Amino acid sequence: MFNEQQFEREQESRRSFIRDFLSYTGWVFLGGAELVRSSQVLIAGDKANSDKNFGGLRGRILFDGSVPEAKEVDLSKANLAPSELDWFKSMGPVLNQDWVVDAKSKAVRWVYVWLQPLDKKQLLVPHESLTVIPEDKKLIVVDQDPTGYVPHAVALQAGQGLLMRNQGPVGHVFNFTGFENEPFNKTMPPGSEIAVPNFKAEKGALQVNCPPHPWERMFLRVFDHPYFAVTQADGTFEFKMVPSGPCRLVVWHEILGFNGGRKGRDGSEIKVEGGAVSDLGDIKIKPMA
Repeated sequence: MFNEQQFEREQESRRSFIRDFLSYTGWVFLGGAELVRSSQVLIAGDKANSDKNFGGLRGRILFDGSVPEAKEVDLSKANLAPSELDWFKSMGPVLNQDWVVDAKSKAVRWVYVWLQPLDKKQLLVPHESLTVIPEDKKLIVVDQDPTGYVPHAVALQAGQGLLMRNQGPVGHVFNFTGFENEPFNKTMPPGSEIAVPNFKAEKGALQVNCPPHPWERMFLRVFDHPYFAVTQADGTFEFKMVPSGPCRLVVWHEILGFNGGRKGRDGSEIKVEGGAVSDLGDIKIKPMA
């Protein structure tokens, strides 16, 4: 026998399920049946994290506008011996890495992204699993390939260091200047490697370069906390075990500087959901006009 009240309860139960499902997957209704992706959504429970005081974040950096053309470095202007020139060209053209952007997706590689508290006088207290740097992460390897430094951008936590390797037949110079870290300038004969351990946190970026080959350069940032990342080739970044609650997301690129100019130094306010991973979606950047 048809029961109108029972029917209405069943309909409301279905509607409630749909609302919960859409909220969970990050889709919301804006009138009628139109679906719109929200700017920051809860995309999944963090099964590896039963502590509701910590959560995860992920996102992607895209270039806003026409993709910059990767220009080839003119090696003819360098004072190179024929054998050296052959080595530099052995992996193809040496390209300027000011902007490394995927032509199709506009994903930007080598962008630094990090978190900071709302109040600069405070600290983001890390999860206990992030308080000790593993032994195999104490030194980050950087190779001097014919095409340049690999990787082109490195982020370290204070206490970590670099292992610079020159496995090729051409001599280089390992050079950088910082404020908290002592200036460094050493030659690197073919087949050599140099370890620089225990970097101190720096407010600014360090530029590592090779004076004899001025097109060879990379950037290094050193943080006093573990909540930092460098974007991958697909523009993505991710943070794990972040204290739940509001904080700020800062975006920096070697050519752009801070996303948003001077105000971008303070980043943009976001919220970390405990026990879950929040997707910040696509963040677009472009040089200031």
